[in-house]
Amino acid sequence: MSGGDDPGKRTTPIDAVLVAAGASRRMGGQDKLLAELNGKSVLRWSVEALAAAGVARIVIAASPGRVAEIAAESWLPDAVVSVVAGGERRQESVAAGVAPNRPRPRTRLFSSTTRPGRSRAPG
Repeated sequence: MSGGDDPGKRTTPIDAVLVAAGASRRMGGQDKLLAELNGKSVLRWSVEALAAAGVARIVIAASPGRVAEIAAESWLPDAVVSVVAGGERRQESVAAGVAPNRPRPRTRLFSSTTRPGRSRAPG
């Protein structure tokens, strides 16, 4: 990351992989991605938070059966460049999400839909 004279100004683009391929087992059968929180789905909160933070390119790694459904969502911001099939395990989903961005090295951020609405790390 470089910022010239302004340390708060980011000049290196950030890519994010949003890992959203889980089975929501800890949610007692409720689909975590579609669960509503203050009028929006958890997935939407997560995607919009990344876009609002200035992430240049977002890849969503979803369960294989949900790729087309999520890719068709009308609310997806332009920063979402791809929705890919994730894997059975988290590391497989991360690898699938990184693949579309391989041609150019960039700063990468890995996120999940586990803690929507969280704006800062406790400090």
